[in-house]
Amino acid sequence: MANLLTNVGEEYVIENNANGETVKVALYDQSTDSISDPDDVASITTEPSGGAYARQSSPVTTRQIGSDFGFDNDSKIAFDTSDSSTTVDHAAFIVNFQSDSVSGDSSATDHLIGVAALSQSRDLSQIDTVEVAAGDLEVTVS
Repeated sequence: MANLLTNVGEEYVIENNANGETVKVALYDQSTDSISDPDDVASITTEPSGGAYARQSSPVTTRQIGSDFGFDNDSKIAFDTSDSSTTVDHAAFIVNFQSDSVSGDSSATDHLIGVAALSQSRDLSQIDTVEVAAGDLEVTVS
């Protein structure tokens, strides 16, 4: 299970104080998408497609996590998956900003800054809601 800060995520954390920032959170299946350091939002192909599903917002807090530093979600996040049928096992942190160094953006755009494993894989055809407790999604700079 991957918990990582992407290359563009490293740029974001270095250039911005992420503490207290609100980010978008999406669900996806890491076993299919295999997100790694160089990936961005377009690499996520398994985000649920049901009409009820939507990315959710959460503020994040930067803090020490074990022997590393990183951030986690500050609030409980609930996703309506009542009309989705995919399987998900990870969450993605997405921020709209201008990535000058990594992506060479000329204006702000959505970027994948990090991913975190859910506590368990979820078959969305069997449940109507995915809830993630505050602090459950951790991404570290290591």
